[in-house]
Order: sequence, then C-alpha cells, then structure tokens
Amino acid sequence: MITKVLMHEDRADKILPLVLELLKDEEEKRIIGLELLDALAADFGYEICQNYLIYEIASLQDDPRYKVRKETVRRIVNISKVVQSEVFQGVLLPVFKKLCSDHIWGVRR
Repeated sequence: MITKVLMHEDRADKILPLVLELLKDEEEKRIIGLELLDALAADFGYEICQNYLIYEIASLQDDPRYKVRKETVRRIVNISKVVQSEVFQGVLLPVFKKLCSDHIWGVRR
C-alpha cells in the first residue's frame, strides 16, 4: 500500500534497498524479499526490475537452500510481466526453466 502513494524516485530510494537487503540475508528473509519483489514488481516499474531485480533473481537460482530456489520460481511471474520481452527471454526464462527442472524433480542440492 505504501508504494502506491510514493513517487517513483522514492520507491527506488526507500523501498528498493530494503528488498535488496532482504534478498541477501538469511533464508527466511530471502523468501520474504522474494514475496515483496513479486508484489512490488509493477510498482517498481521496468527500469528498476531490469536494472536491479532480475539480477537478484538470477543469483538466487543457485541458492544453496531448496526453499529459496522453490520460492524464486514461484515469484518470477510478476516481474516477467514488467520487463521487456528480450530481458525475459534472455535472463528470466532460462532461470525459470532451470528452477522448474530443479523443482519438478525435487532436487535438493
């Protein structure tokens, strides 16, 4: 709700750092960060998603924790709707495919 009333610059300055910090923290916080990323992708807009968030998602595809990888594949949908199709096809689709095979086969590295 807060992001709806903030100006775009304030979203980038105040909310984005919180999400990025969560995505680099312990397992449960990474999952919360993914949930926030998913919920806020449209509010952040394509610039923030393409410049910051897709790389965070890409880095989480190799997370040592199965729960984080599973949550990453679940939370990739809304950001995929925001980024340009070239970015989706070049970055997010390969991540999605990798994580789907990880999830389907129950690979728990």
